[in-house]
Amino acid sequence: MLFAITDIETVGSAPGEGTIIEIAICLHDGQKIIDRYETLINPEKTIPPFIVSLTGINQSMVRQAPVFEDVADEIFEILKDAVFVAHNVNFDFGFIKAEFDALGIVWKPQKLCTVRLSRKSFPGHTKYGLSSVCERLEIPNFASHRAMGDAMATAILFDKCIEAHGFDLIHEMLSHGSTDIFLPQHIPNEQYERLPVSPGIYFFKNTLGQVIYVGKANNIKKRVRSHFISDGSERQQLFFREIASIEFELCGTELIAQLKEDATIRALFPKYNKAQKRKGLQYHVVSFVDQNGILRLQVNRGKSAGAIQSFSSLKSAYRWLGELKENYHIQGRWIGLHAYQGEVIQLEVEEHNELLKRALDEQKQKAKTFIIIGKGTQPQEKSLVLCRSGKLVGYAFVPSGWRSDDIELLTAKMTILPSSELTEHFIQSHLDNPKGIVVKYLA
Repeated sequence: MLFAITDIETVGSAPGEGTIIEIAICLHDGQKIIDRYETLINPEKTIPPFIVSLTGINQSMVRQAPVFEDVADEIFEILKDAVFVAHNVNFDFGFIKAEFDALGIVWKPQKLCTVRLSRKSFPGHTKYGLSSVCERLEIPNFASHRAMGDAMATAILFDKCIEAHGFDLIHEMLSHGSTDIFLPQHIPNEQYERLPVSPGIYFFKNTLGQVIYVGKANNIKKRVRSHFISDGSERQQLFFREIASIEFELCGTELIAQLKEDATIRALFPKYNKAQKRKGLQYHVVSFVDQNGILRLQVNRGKSAGAIQSFSSLKSAYRWLGELKENYHIQGRWIGLHAYQGEVIQLEVEEHNELLKRALDEQKQKAKTFIIIGKGTQPQEKSLVLCRSGKLVGYAFVPSGWRSDDIELLTAKMTILPSSELTEHFIQSHLDNPKGIVVKYLA
């Protein structure tokens, strides 16, 4: 088995915003280095003073160097049959893959991160950056922050890991499904393995314990994994490097997970959560009296003051109107159901108006208070979401035998959540498709 132990120096901290200015590869056969490759790369952009100070690579040094395209085939030939190895592997991998992708070169190597490898081989240390681990293990680095210097130091670290555990640990880390392939460097495998496969919300935190991202999922473990299995955009690479721990909170149902995620984001404004731009309730049923004195209903899109009912989709709005027509025998064409244009008008205007007013009054009364009953976070438990007039009040987890209609007692046990157009959208979506829940309307 061949290992391409690689290091790069870059302008910029993630693919897309920067490019490679130097690359070094030590080709290792599992026992020793059998070949080396290094070259400066012309980034075709100005090297910032900070990078010059850190690496010693300045503009004059790269002026006559090849651009990546000129050496891409040569680099690919070295890498193509080898396991790609680097300290914080996703950083180096992301840059090189972005360069290959731009040239139409398909490169999908196995990856091995020596940060994670050294953490497993030499546990108990607080830092596993290359300079820190080299200092503790007395690994020389003849040119720190230069590609070949760091690649050689990483190769020595790789040798020491093999000396400590043989190839068993490496084979384990390279095995199909191993979390070492995709987890960010700071996340221990054990932390990922304890994630549940149940509905809930999860928190990514930085080294200071600050929440930098909140997400929700029906299967927390699967959703967390999906964050990390992509190659990673510029934003994702920066994001991954900040994640130091993962925590979670079980929610029982997808609805409570949605409501909790929304409330938590609004309370904490995590750095990597996008603004709440998700679709809310965009379709509104409104009433009006036409020039012939007929009380009518119609569906409007966008904000609509005085709406009788609001929906997240046009289909849901017309479904509600259809149910209104069937349940109360109302003339379809007078409540915006154009599919009923050909029906014979059987009701007098006054009779229709009275019938529709009664139907709307009953709907309004029915919607005053309702509870959405779903699964709890553990056996013999159920979840209750309380709404008044379609507005969220909060949720509670109670024993399975709990009387769901005891509103006063329920409110005392309840976790109160803010109501918004987005929470109304979540609730309405579940009312429209009540999969796995029971809706109980109360007087």
